[in-house]
Amino acid sequence: MSIINVNEPLQCGTWKMKYINNKNIKKGYTLVVDIGTTTMKVAIINEKNRIILCESEKVQINISRKNDIYQAEMDPEILWNQFVELVKKAITKFGSIELIESFGMCCQRNTFVSWDKRNMKPIHPLITWKDCRGKDACNQWNKGLFIKTLNIAGSVLYFLLRGEKFKSIKIFRFINAMVSHRFLAISKEYKEVEKLRREGFLGFGFLDTWIVAKLTNGSKVVSEPSGSSTTGLYDPYVRNWASYMLKIISFPSEILPNLTSSAGEVIGMINKSIFGYEIPICSLMGDQQAAMVGAGCLSVGDVKISLGTGSFININTGKNVFASLLGLYPICAYKIRDDYCFAVEGVSSDTSEVINWAGMMNLYDRLENCSDIAFSGNTDNQLNFFPSFSGVQTPINDTNACCALLGINSSSKREDILRAILESISFRVYQLWKAVHFEISNFECGKIRICGGVAANDFICHTFCTLIDKEIERPSDYASTTLIGSAFMCNLTKGYYDITDISNIISIDKIFKPNKHERKKLLEKYNNWEKSLERTLEYYKK
Repeated sequence: MSIINVNEPLQCGTWKMKYINNKNIKKGYTLVVDIGTTTMKVAIINEKNRIILCESEKVQINISRKNDIYQAEMDPEILWNQFVELVKKAITKFGSIELIESFGMCCQRNTFVSWDKRNMKPIHPLITWKDCRGKDACNQWNKGLFIKTLNIAGSVLYFLLRGEKFKSIKIFRFINAMVSHRFLAISKEYKEVEKLRREGFLGFGFLDTWIVAKLTNGSKVVSEPSGSSTTGLYDPYVRNWASYMLKIISFPSEILPNLTSSAGEVIGMINKSIFGYEIPICSLMGDQQAAMVGAGCLSVGDVKISLGTGSFININTGKNVFASLLGLYPICAYKIRDDYCFAVEGVSSDTSEVINWAGMMNLYDRLENCSDIAFSGNTDNQLNFFPSFSGVQTPINDTNACCALLGINSSSKREDILRAILESISFRVYQLWKAVHFEISNFECGKIRICGGVAANDFICHTFCTLIDKEIERPSDYASTTLIGSAFMCNLTKGYYDITDISNIISIDKIFKPNKHERKKLLEKYNNWEKSLERTLEYYKK
């Protein structure tokens, strides 16, 4: 926990305020929660958007294999109790709950749960985005006649009409990260799901839905487009649930939560019984989209790179919904009342897991030393590491790929192996970058900002900026951009800001500049790495 003296300068962005003449709005504090895959953070942020207090705890995720299927679950009641206790802890240390005027939250996406509407009792665990029990069903559908016919129809229509939606249909595939087939698998595993659905008592939603429903004693069952647009249940072209596709796969669309705004209107009120005080819920967002806001990547062409549990690259596409042939995903960045902003996203899933594994293997003693150790490694070694604990995502999209270390010999040292591991994270993000440039014609890049806990690693940031041959900015609050973004959106709802206010007022911790002399050699190593990656593909194919 850290308490910051508000009279002292902060090492994070300080935003100008745009107060409006509204007697119903008081100048107070914002309570913000970020529920990630590995950590839950609670922050109290003042009207000048300075973090006054921050609490964090590791969240419990249960990893197992059942029938050779990777399962990643959370206990919804344990998570809810942890949420309540961590918020209470922060409020107690803050000391004045009556000064908290709004609540905002961002969450890991594509995690879902079902419950009994009558008593809010969960039927099954929270099924996280890393869970793979929908993989086989996705593969069966993708090999089936319907998807093949759909792709052919999309190809013809795209050739004739050139619409982005037809391009999406041309290459459409079900992927395990989507909620749809994981939910259908859960429905077979937990018979009570279908029973309650038939009776009309089935509650269903994502992590934000579950927490808001609990906060409002079940009166608000909602989600918003930034979180919903990554689930495979939402159609960004019609800006609503994808009713036609859901009907095809027999997904019960009647159970889906109501769609609300990311910000711009009060979403609901936290029941007084939870924390002893009513607090308006002013913002909900997906974690990556909140980080886009918190990093100030709000102009078309701006690029936000998050290095945390996974590596995410998000490009702001403004009003345009972008379709991809390589697995980049069109998402909603935010919805403010009736105003939508879209983005395109590429993902590599195992970033923090790879870093943690390297620590478990004693390749470094302290996380802060990682960069120094890697920089000391042999730049001429032929070691290649492939960070694929859960397969390779965009642009290869192979769930059967394996993690591997190739090229090790008797002279390989600890620092050489660590260097290869950290290089592999940069290489995967560079793959995403290349996919963006391949698919978006005339791509005009705006600012590039990097954030997330792993962004503290200078070696990774330096390697990536040299690969792309462009400067990268790391915000001062790079580890808290999700919290900062959520707080900004809350204050926008309250009328303090306009969406454009944040773009040019984020303070920068460090600017990474490409090393022109290293680039040729580094690109050669990347090309060798990419070629060697093929050896790891389809390793687990049945």
